[in-house]
Amino acid sequence: MWRRLPRTALHARLPLKVAACPVPRIYRFATTSSYHPPPRASPPSSRFRLWTTISLVAFASFSATLYLLLPGNPFPKDVAALIRLGLRAEYRGNKMQDDADARDDADGNLDPGAVAEYAHALDHYLAALDVAQRLDLTPTSDEYTGLQIKACEVLEKMRRNDDACKIYTDLLHAGMIWLLDDPRRVGFVPEHMMVRYMRVAVRVVELTYIMPPSPDPAYLRDRAHLLAFWIDTAQNRLPANYARVLHADLEPESDPPVPLGRLNISTSGLVGPYHPRAPFVRIQRDLEETLLLTRDFYATICVDAGRLGVAYQVKSENVSLMRRIGESPTRILRALVDIGSIYYYASEVADVDGDTELASKYVGLSCELLDDTISTIVSLRDSVEDRQYIPPEELEDLDVCQSIALYSLGVLNCKQRNYPAAMSLFAEARNRAMGIHFTELADKVKIEWRTMVANMRADEITDKDLLKEALAHTSILDITPKQ
Repeated sequence: MWRRLPRTALHARLPLKVAACPVPRIYRFATTSSYHPPPRASPPSSRFRLWTTISLVAFASFSATLYLLLPGNPFPKDVAALIRLGLRAEYRGNKMQDDADARDDADGNLDPGAVAEYAHALDHYLAALDVAQRLDLTPTSDEYTGLQIKACEVLEKMRRNDDACKIYTDLLHAGMIWLLDDPRRVGFVPEHMMVRYMRVAVRVVELTYIMPPSPDPAYLRDRAHLLAFWIDTAQNRLPANYARVLHADLEPESDPPVPLGRLNISTSGLVGPYHPRAPFVRIQRDLEETLLLTRDFYATICVDAGRLGVAYQVKSENVSLMRRIGESPTRILRALVDIGSIYYYASEVADVDGDTELASKYVGLSCELLDDTISTIVSLRDSVEDRQYIPPEELEDLDVCQSIALYSLGVLNCKQRNYPAAMSLFAEARNRAMGIHFTELADKVKIEWRTMVANMRADEITDKDLLKEALAHTSILDITPKQ
């Protein structure tokens, strides 16, 4: 399947290293003297996000570019001078890398000249952080955290994601310590600070999945603590109407079972104009959207850590909230596809436990939900009247959502030995993925198709023509989409 994460009790369970971790004097590990170009790596896929791409450039630009180019910027004079040097070096590096990417022989590698300029920029940013600490600039201030993010942005451009994660984590830990020192501060944290901390936490999780090797369960639990802390902190300050929707215990003593039913999980009402059931007092849009995104990443981590019950609760609450606030159908449908995957994983757990009846029920729920989701997507796309309710920029996301749903339903039909249906679903999923250059999913279809052929041979199916057709398509599936 396709994947893509009283309150004080949560704080008490945080790792001890959080409470004991001081803000580092300077990030010695990130000095450029020991830098070696990394091996060639594919750029991270834009499809990995559950429904949107996270960008921290706005925070860095706010703290560095805007203030530094205006008289009277809030940085101390020595710090501002170093950041200006860093901005100029980074600009030169960006131009060199853009020129290298535009060349006909571009192969995705970093340009050596760009790397050198990025290294100079990083040195200036880290020196600025060191001076800021000596001048006792508050570690949780917009200026200091913005400078940290700017340094991480350069590290990511150099593909030093592990080092970027260390600075991001230090930023998060400093904020956690500041709040835990006086819990009353939760009520006074500006909304833009909450948005910043949650987005940084999400970025850490994104980088965790991008960096090889795959994260182990202990590492995922540590990342889950970070997300849970900031989700919990944000939700503590929400109006009562949000609290009535978002009330799941993020870190229960034991994982609750995945319900044997579609509780508040439906595709009804997603086609046509939205009519709110009752007035809903809204918070600032940026905070609301970031909270939903952070909860979504937390659910993803829970799935990978085997906490399917918590993942289901978080996802279903997100769906309920998105319905109440009139969120776009595309985002709701993408969340429903993820819930269909959770049902599938629950069936695998039941299979391992030897409960075939329970596994069959979960498979049935997953098939039913995915089938309803695909039907709704078709209605939204094919009806001219309904297309007006979908912003143009979300139409491709709708194609992505349908491709994933078709692929997932194909996996389920293969599991049920319904090979004709699985072949049809895999073929359609691949065709749609090829049409939008969704190479990751196209590659997954090839893998599942070969697995299906192996299962058909093992089952010794009587329909030899069906097996012959499946074998004939195996070579065709080796074609990769044109970029």
